[in-house]
Amino acid sequence: MRIMVLIFFLFITTNTIAQNTLGCKCDYSSSFTIEKYLFSIDSIFRKIDCKKGESVQVVGARGLAAASFVIIQKIGNTNKAYYYNLKTKDFKTMTGSKVNTWINSIIRDSSFMYAVKADPLKKPSHDFSFFVSFHYPYFKLKEVCYSELLSDVNRPFSEGLMESITLFNKRN
Repeated sequence: MRIMVLIFFLFITTNTIAQNTLGCKCDYSSSFTIEKYLFSIDSIFRKIDCKKGESVQVVGARGLAAASFVIIQKIGNTNKAYYYNLKTKDFKTMTGSKVNTWINSIIRDSSFMYAVKADPLKKPSHDFSFFVSFHYPYFKLKEVCYSELLSDVNRPFSEGLMESITLFNKRN
């Protein structure tokens, strides 16, 4: 389960509103800087047909073997997911009940994200972390270390993040 590639996109513009630092610092190596992630996320966000003032959700994974993110746009009662992998340059667009169920499991337990410890000395993660924003670009990305998820793997938030590994990495 160490090999994980989650959710990410890429295009060619930047959004200075979102250039914030993450909420905690995990002890791991990453193939890409956080600035590269923000640049890629901002690029795709600008390409998505959003109404003025509309925000999206961003969920991603960052580590040595993980470099991906997904941007979720709510369209009516459906969620549309734009997945991008920075390592393989793989880009997918997904909709459907699996995407809806996945994002709803994360959102309904969003309080967990705000309760995670920001002190890397208490529960360091040496492998990778996830990052999440439920109202991008208006709220900065919050980093959630993998070790924090392992502290309570039965929470819907933890299950939802880990489920994204298989959901978005299936070949079409």
